[in-house]
Amino acid sequence: MAYGFGVHRCMGNHVAEMQLRILWEKILAKFPKIEVVGDVECLTSNYVSGIEKMPVRIPT
Repeated sequence: MAYGFGVHRCMGNHVAEMQLRILWEKILAKFPKIEVVGDVECLTSNYVSGIEKMPVRIPT
């Protein structure tokens, strides 16, 4: 996710980053082992970099 930089930086970026951190803390507390089981497909864009597809397995 892109928040820009400099004077164009998103004003809510700190809230969004905090929400993502809390989300991952909760997910990893419930599912401590998450395995990547396939090829990771990266997003092809000139504007943002990221992951488009990443198959995972969550052992129960």
